[in-house]
Amino acid sequence: AKSAPSMVSSASSGSIASPAPSQPIKEIAEPPKKVEVQIQLEYPPYTEDPTAPEWERLQRRIYTRWINQKLAKRGIIIRDVVRDLSDGVVLINLMEILSETTYSGKYEKRPKMRPQMMVNANSALEFA
Repeated sequence: AKSAPSMVSSASSGSIASPAPSQPIKEIAEPPKKVEVQIQLEYPPYTEDPTAPEWERLQRRIYTRWINQKLAKRGIIIRDVVRDLSDGVVLINLMEILSETTYSGKYEKRPKMRPQMMVNANSALEFA
């Protein structure tokens, strides 16, 4: 009678033996997953000022849409061109995309105080 192959080899070697597979093991290569990152800012959606002239409201919508098209490469979405570019972070990202270069300077990624926001906006304008 034939005996089943032993799964454990001698204790002196300390290694575990496995029976030879009857078929070669095929490696399954999964295609890389596309990851979409979306940064949404932490305040309520923009509501248009009804007292602003129509041309101003139209320009804000048009420029917001254009900037969102450019920032889509990085998964960043803005709601209002004036308010969202005020801290300088989105502005630096936009300048990097438009110039196709990386900003080499330092900037505050999450500015909390107005002076930090002003330094970021200044840095973005100097980068341009």
